[in-house]
Formats: sequence, structure tokens, C-alpha cells
Amino acid sequence: MFILIALPSIGFSQIKKDSLFLQYLLAKDQHRQAITLLSQLQGYYSDSSQQRFELPYWKGMSYYSLKQLDSAAYYLGHVRPESSYYNKSLFLAGISQSYLQQTTQARRVFLSIPTQNDTLTAAVLCFTKSTRPLPRLPRNYPETKPKIADQSRFTVGDSTWIG
Repeated sequence: MFILIALPSIGFSQIKKDSLFLQYLLAKDQHRQAITLLSQLQGYYSDSSQQRFELPYWKGMSYYSLKQLDSAAYYLGHVRPESSYYNKSLFLAGISQSYLQQTTQARRVFLSIPTQNDTLTAAVLCFTKSTRPLPRLPRNYPETKPKIADQSRFTVGDSTWIG
């Protein structure tokens, strides 16, 4: 009888330990180690435990922090709708796909974000649907940021605007 009662607490204790260690790694910006741990945990825990533990979200966020946007979009796109991170995951997956210039997939992801009773999400979706894509800044933007010669003229890189 004692063994049956003790088993669930042992399992919960291990999940708690793994969760705390994962949070420690993420707080220390050790995202590669977090991805390794998350991969091990995905093999260890059942699918329902993985979802309760939010493994796809944390793995996607780790890849996002490492700027591995294709992997980030994949894992963030696999967060389940019942997760508290669902809307954020879809938004970041869409941003990742937009940056990778996968505009069709990004648009599909943005349109799939539920907006019921969420005015901020509705406003962001309205903005993404109504605007043209912003021009890409040069990779060396800090060196080429606008230089204001006078109030009516400024340059960015090779382009000059007169206002």
C-alpha cells in the first residue's frame, strides 16, 4: 500500500526537479544545454507530461534565443491550444517564419491565432494584415544609421532624403 502511494510523489518530485533545473539553465542563458536537457526529457516523459511541462514551448524559446528560427518556428508551432503560452508561441513562430521570408506560412500562422476577448492580439493581427512589409535595414545598421546634416536632409547608407 505504501509503495502505491509513494510512486506518484516520486514522479512528481522528478518533474519538479527537472523543471527547476531547466529554469536555472534558461535563467543563465545556457540555451544549448537547455535544448539537450529538453531532448532528454522528451524521451523520458509521456506526451501528456510533456505538454503539462510545456516542453515544446521551452524548446522553441531556446532555439529562438539562439536565433535558430527554423527550429524555433517548428517547436513553437507544436504548442497545444490549451497551453497558457499558445498565443505567444504562435506569434513568435509567425515572426520567425516572417524573418526567414516564409511569408505564406507566417500569414497562415498569424491568421490562426485566436482573438476572442483579446483586444491586444486582435490589434496586432489587424496591424500585420494591414501593413506593407517594412524595408529591410542593412546588416551594418549601427554604422549606417541616419546622419542628420540639417533639419531637412538625412542619409542612411547610400540613400538621401530631403524633407
